[in-house]
Amino acid sequence: MKNEYAQWRKLDNAALAFPAVTGKNDTRVFRFYCELKEEIKEENLQEALERTLEKYPLFRAVLRKGLFWFYLERRDIPAVVKKEAGAPCSGLYIPDKKTLLFRVSYYKNRINFEVFHALTDGTGAMHFLMELVKNYLQETHPSAELPELFPDENITGRDMEEDSFSQYYSSDIPGNSEKKPRAVRLPGERLLHEDMHITEIVLPVKELHAKAKEYGVSITILITAMFLCSIHEEIPKSRQNRPIALMVPVNLRNYFPSQSMANFFGWIEVGHDFSQTSDFTEILAHVKEQFAAELVEEKIARH
Repeated sequence: MKNEYAQWRKLDNAALAFPAVTGKNDTRVFRFYCELKEEIKEENLQEALERTLEKYPLFRAVLRKGLFWFYLERRDIPAVVKKEAGAPCSGLYIPDKKTLLFRVSYYKNRINFEVFHALTDGTGAMHFLMELVKNYLQETHPSAELPELFPDENITGRDMEEDSFSQYYSSDIPGNSEKKPRAVRLPGERLLHEDMHITEIVLPVKELHAKAKEYGVSITILITAMFLCSIHEEIPKSRQNRPIALMVPVNLRNYFPSQSMANFFGWIEVGHDFSQTSDFTEILAHVKEQFAAELVEEKIARH
């Protein structure tokens, strides 16, 4: 892989809003983690992190504020592995402070990777974590033969830093001007970040995939329909005359030839009016129809 990286780059289209809305109660930090079958060795994880950053040096960046816009600047700041402490997804971006926008921690047999959303999205974070775990296993078990995860040597640093929105966005495509009915709002108080609770859900992927195939839909569509039904069950009858809607993130790399490790995702608004029908098969069909329509109308198009 050719390591041709810029010393600085403007934020991509999806990341522009993150610095302005980030605060104590909304850190815009998300986490991926991997659980192994053995206790984590800190020194090995540190070595693995250094090797991972050699492959993905674009993660060695700090967020700076220019005269008119924010931008990411390359900095050789040491990335230090630490034992997990404090609340998950604590703030990473501190205005006017030159700090890295990710952290790697561990707890027992778990490796945590947390990242500020302006730096990358779920796909970029997953690639980084997979490389990190592979390097850790190689450090811990030198005799193990592990394959290269992303061996394409033709991918350059510029490819991974590319703002794919600027490559595929077209302002000439009109947006959907249809006014949608107001969706129901969930009751209850929003928790402050320091009061945040962690809910872990474990799903058997093979069974989930089999069920989605049985209905003729993707796993994403199946889970979306299940979420809508679950929310419906919690809504008081007096408020069930409004539709229930979700904003579902979509990885645009599945639709456009991008190797970018920056943000490249869109949102699809999916909703259902349960006063019309509560049959799960019909709900699935409605959700599937909306996914197809929204992807066609997405304001992302080839030039």
